[in-house]
Amino acid sequence: MPELPGGDLWFLPRVDTEHLERLVLPVAVITRRWCGQIKGPIEGIWRDAGDDRHRTLQAWLVGEATPSPHKLEEWFSDDQKFQYRAELTEPPRTRVVRTLLLWARVLETSWKTLVAGLTPNVAPDEPDPMRNKALQLAQLFRLAHQLTIAPQTKDAVTADCMFLAAVQDWLAREDCRSILPLHDGRLPASEECAAWMSAEYLRFVRLLPASNATLRTSRSSTVTFVLR
Repeated sequence: MPELPGGDLWFLPRVDTEHLERLVLPVAVITRRWCGQIKGPIEGIWRDAGDDRHRTLQAWLVGEATPSPHKLEEWFSDDQKFQYRAELTEPPRTRVVRTLLLWARVLETSWKTLVAGLTPNVAPDEPDPMRNKALQLAQLFRLAHQLTIAPQTKDAVTADCMFLAAVQDWLAREDCRSILPLHDGRLPASEECAAWMSAEYLRFVRLLPASNATLRTSRSSTVTFVLR
């Protein structure tokens, strides 16, 4: 999968920081980045093309349309030359731009299909994860990447810091509690983990309805986990 500088997960839809009511989809991510590198206004990119490419490009920028492979091959052919800003030390090759857009187009099409399958009648750029269930999957993928692949580095201290920064509060209090360092920097001992698990079990049991006799225990009961 091609990556943008910085290792950003550019292919995952995310909330548009300028328009919080919608998501930024993959084609818009690549198109915005490319337009920011072009010299002059985007209206002049294909000034002599003889068609309405500028209006179509605007639709890509706001996520209103997903380009076809044929159109990308035509507009970004190897013999197409673009004028880039002078401060760019290494302007992107047209083939690279075309490849990124083709990847983005495939991922965006798959995203729209996923949204339609999970939540019919919900727009693909809907930013509310409670309505757009596909966005919950994207957020889980991003979290898994931040907890595993992203911290991989030769510097163990930096890797640990990146991992800790990625752990969300609800994970730190629950699932990841036993593997996170305490305030004094040390990992919790097995006895401390066992005591926390025992307390969590009792808290869960006390929330059960009284009619559930198989799991319900009295408030005075003591449950102890032993970790070996």
